[in-house]
Amino acid sequence: MKITVAILMIAFLICGLKGAGLASGGELVLGTKIAIKETYDDNIHLTEDHTLEDFITIITPQLNMSFEREKSRLTLDTHADIKKYFREDDLDTTEKHYDLYSGLSFYKEIAPDASHRFDVSFDRDTSVDSELEASGRLINDRDLLKGTYIYNKWFSDVNRARVTLNYQKAMYEDIAYMDYDAAGSFFEFGHGFQNERVIMYGGLGYNYAEGEFDAYTPIDNTSEVKGGRISYIGGISGLTWNLSPLWNVDVFGGVKKIKITYDPSLILYLGTDKDVLVRQEDIVAGVGNIAIRRQGEKSLFTLRGSRDIVPSGEDISIDKISFNLNWHYDLTAFLNADLNTAWSASTSVSNYFTVDSETCFFEMTCHYELMENFIVSMSFKQSWFFDHQDRTEAVRNVVFINLDMGWDHYF
Repeated sequence: MKITVAILMIAFLICGLKGAGLASGGELVLGTKIAIKETYDDNIHLTEDHTLEDFITIITPQLNMSFEREKSRLTLDTHADIKKYFREDDLDTTEKHYDLYSGLSFYKEIAPDASHRFDVSFDRDTSVDSELEASGRLINDRDLLKGTYIYNKWFSDVNRARVTLNYQKAMYEDIAYMDYDAAGSFFEFGHGFQNERVIMYGGLGYNYAEGEFDAYTPIDNTSEVKGGRISYIGGISGLTWNLSPLWNVDVFGGVKKIKITYDPSLILYLGTDKDVLVRQEDIVAGVGNIAIRRQGEKSLFTLRGSRDIVPSGEDISIDKISFNLNWHYDLTAFLNADLNTAWSASTSVSNYFTVDSETCFFEMTCHYELMENFIVSMSFKQSWFFDHQDRTEAVRNVVFINLDMGWDHYF
């Protein structure tokens, strides 16, 4: 797998360099950066089980390369997060993990009214963190490969179209996760009017995913790998309304038809009183979203609300509602702050499981530029989770300070 990824990366780089035309000139920028992040992670479960208090040190060396010409751009991003976990009750005991990432992106204007973009990335993470799990922090290894192609076409000043193709492959080592291959496509058309103060758009897409489940069979309680497939076709429509130079509103809604198919021989043991033979489920789902934004000279404010729903009467019923607020403000030329907060509630009922939970978090971050290419950041985040079904609650507090130093070299 890793050899295949390396070959794909090299092939993509060669094609990108040829497409960008390195031999015919352009600007090459090489960026180097290192970040040191010290974190205190206090994961408290009010059942007093699996309480976790860690000091976490993360060192991130990073290398970036970009080559830009008048109508094309090629970028390479590589970094490694080296993580050390120190248990507060035993600072001599440490856990070491890492996250290696490499990504390539190529953009080219292929005509005055058309452009396309390729993106491919590979991520090897040995510390995938499922926070606020009832069992405490769950550490797992994951390999993730992503690829995306986007084609943009402008038919006039007010009419545009976009085609998106994507592929994703994930491989986990823990049985609590699911390996999967996913591919998708989406077509979107937009039309603007009223001097482009209002832009209406619509789209249609298809996605397909195939996964392998580590399910325990009730016969001998041994782990076996089983197969399942999920596909859906759906459409969205919406509009963006520029109320003024500072304010705009984005509203959209959509419907999708979902089909879930399992291996006919698959018997899932889900911890219930019965074993369920699953073959196929057909689900109709709806989604709605509204976002209000204000872009000022020194600030950016966004308030967003969304709702996902699967009507009752199907094999599964889902109702999820969420709100989040983001506010960025430049206090001075060297000091800025970010405020993020979110809340969501989810209710899911099916023949196989029931979920009724709430989550929320609050995060405040300040960034101060001590000197050119040297930034200090401090942050506090509190996450909260409550399961209404089994009455369990969890709280997580994270405080960190981050030092970020970087330099760019022009050729």
